Amino acid sequence: MEGRNFDTRKHLLQYDDVMNKQREEIYALRKEILTGKLGRDYIIALAEDVAEDYVDRHCPPAKDPSEWDGALRVARSWTRSESSRQRKGSRRTRRTPS
Repeated sequence: MEGRNFDTRKHLLQYDDVMNKQREEIYALRKEILTGKLGRDYIIALAEDVAEDYVDRHCPPAKDPSEWDGALRVARSWTRSESSRQRKGSRRTRRTPS
């Protein structure tokens, strides 16, 4: 019984270490973005990666395009909201650290 409890605590500690490392990386990235060290190009590249992943998952070349309905519906709604923002001229302004 004691050995099992020890293993459980050991695994929990390993999990906590992994979570802490991930948390440190996320906050370091956040800080670089907010202080301007990582600029617009980084954010654009990240958005492109996310979009590419979405297309690869939901619009695979092996599937018939008629089966892409769900993915296309989401893409169309995003495109509509994006064009709506552009028509209104509302662009988010970049904040500078104070």
